[in-house]
Amino acid sequence: MTTEEKLTILSFDEMYLSHQIDFDRKKEQVIGPHKSVQVVMARGLISKWKQPIFYKYDTPLTSEILFDIIEKLHEVGFNVVGVVSDMGPTNQGLLKSISVSYEQPNFKHPITGQRVHVFADIPYLIKLCRNNYLDHSFILKDNENETFIGINTLNELMEISTQDLKLPYKLSHNHLNCTGPMRQKVKLASQLFSNTVATAVAYVGQKGAI
Repeated sequence: MTTEEKLTILSFDEMYLSHQIDFDRKKEQVIGPHKSVQVVMARGLISKWKQPIFYKYDTPLTSEILFDIIEKLHEVGFNVVGVVSDMGPTNQGLLKSISVSYEQPNFKHPITGQRVHVFADIPYLIKLCRNNYLDHSFILKDNENETFIGINTLNELMEISTQDLKLPYKLSHNHLNCTGPMRQKVKLASQLFSNTVATAVAYVGQKGAI
């Protein structure tokens, strides 16, 4: 692999487990019960490769663990130039501990001193925006004017749609009454904010139907 192909992005996530006990027959070892597992994946920035490189049960990712992973990858020729994660409370604590903020979205590589850039997980951001919209609605500001856009707008859009003419054909009641595990589905969030839904809202708004 070339130097460019070894440019590396780290993605990490804490996944919750079923809290059950399993038995590894090969190792003759009891595993669990565990509440969660922390997994770190290395992947190419410009080349198509990826490899899980770290996992540990019931362990939040700390700056010590992160820097140790970056250093070990550097020793074998893989230069970490960025990290990606959701913005959960644990990860926010990690980023705060290494002085990452809105004003400074990067930190120094522990060996080279170059900047390692920090990115938020886009699908997770879309879900957060959807949750905020369903729970609190949006207020769009244009100079001194404010426009309130709430879930009632989409409910009205659903009501005026018929079987013969369904304007927001990607929209269903599952999108608007999304609770519990359904909020983990990125598809429901992305469809709610899709161009087809926006076009339908704009069309009926121009016609004065809502």
